[in-house]
Amino acid sequence: MAKTFAEMTIEDWDIIAKRIAVAAGVEEPEWIMNTNAENLDEQLAGSGIEASAKEVAEMLTATDEAGEYIHTYTGDDIYTDTGPFSRASMGGFEEGEEDEEDEEDDETDETDETESDLDEQDLLMSTLKSTFINALLSTGLDTTTITELWNWAEKRFLEDPTFNAGQAMLEMVETSAFKTRFPAIGEMREANKAAALQGGQVPYRTIPTPAEYISREKLVSNLFVEHGMDKLPYNIDHVVSESFKRGISGSELMERTTMASNLIYQSPEAIKTAAEKYWGLSGDAALMAAFLDPDDAIFGTGWQNLQSLKTDIATAEVGGWSQMFLDLDNPLQETQAKAIAELGLTSKELWAGLKSVKAEEALFLEKAGERDLTMETHGLAAEFGVDYGEESGQELEDLLEQRAGERRAEFAGGGGAIVTGTMTGLGSTNA
Repeated sequence: MAKTFAEMTIEDWDIIAKRIAVAAGVEEPEWIMNTNAENLDEQLAGSGIEASAKEVAEMLTATDEAGEYIHTYTGDDIYTDTGPFSRASMGGFEEGEEDEEDEEDDETDETDETESDLDEQDLLMSTLKSTFINALLSTGLDTTTITELWNWAEKRFLEDPTFNAGQAMLEMVETSAFKTRFPAIGEMREANKAAALQGGQVPYRTIPTPAEYISREKLVSNLFVEHGMDKLPYNIDHVVSESFKRGISGSELMERTTMASNLIYQSPEAIKTAAEKYWGLSGDAALMAAFLDPDDAIFGTGWQNLQSLKTDIATAEVGGWSQMFLDLDNPLQETQAKAIAELGLTSKELWAGLKSVKAEEALFLEKAGERDLTMETHGLAAEFGVDYGEESGQELEDLLEQRAGERRAEFAGGGGAIVTGTMTGLGSTNA
């Protein structure tokens, strides 16, 4: 049976509004699904259609000379079996004018009941489609995936007419279309299921929603563009997926990206060279991967702990700055650079210590009978108070102070030793 105006619900009018949009020439699926009885005129205008909703409705409700409707519509789009639309749905009634009720047939037969059942199923289908697709659109999901998911939901409804939008939102996570679009969500859910079946603790307490997933994709993409790394080869899908599985937050991703950008684009070449040497890398893309691509497995353990990454960066900085300040052919040994980096010195403190060692360079030009000591090993260890080999920083500082004293004595006695500066700087950085 057709509904009277009094029986029509907001959902009924929204379905009619969508059908009018289609009849008027709106083709974009997102526009159609976002159309309702309140915004129909705006949707038509936004689609470049000059006719108003009322004008389209009048065309669709036109009758011939015999009083029969010229256009009649049934099926998925409209709930009616007596004619297509009422002008009441589009504001055809003036304010204060009462709705007129359709006359109901006095006779009912088996055909009427069948048509009524079909009409009700059509309405349910339309309501499901509108609610489900609008929910997906609100997450920012692409139309290709929405279409695939709707095809699945439609099939489920035809199998079970009680299937509704709420069930669809819950069950869609098991579909191949959903798992392909959001791989991390699918993998995390499967891991939790497997753990639960074994009676163990689930590995993932928090699983992202589709909206959170899409938001993370946009964040990573924007970060790469912002930091000039969008031209480097990378797999954004993998970065996003693995970041969720590794429990890395959006804020940490931002910090990692900034660190990678600073190393690649802001640091002196010597520091980049040190990083490549210490990490076994070559090129900007590989350096970026150290921060954001677990597939690279640079450190052998996938995503490196953020604090460890900061230490690695500091180690590369010590190695690079030492090479520049001490005029070395290569960066320091990684173990020594890391020992100094772990002191947590500021750049200013590091530079001051390196200048102090460089000022005492003559001490490391050993004379006959003197022990072979090098500026970039024993000298740095003494200056910053770190161990080198089996000797402590303090022992090396004492050894160099003794050498400096002996050379001063020789110089004073006319022994001919060439000594420049004093040893007052050694050890001062870490005193």
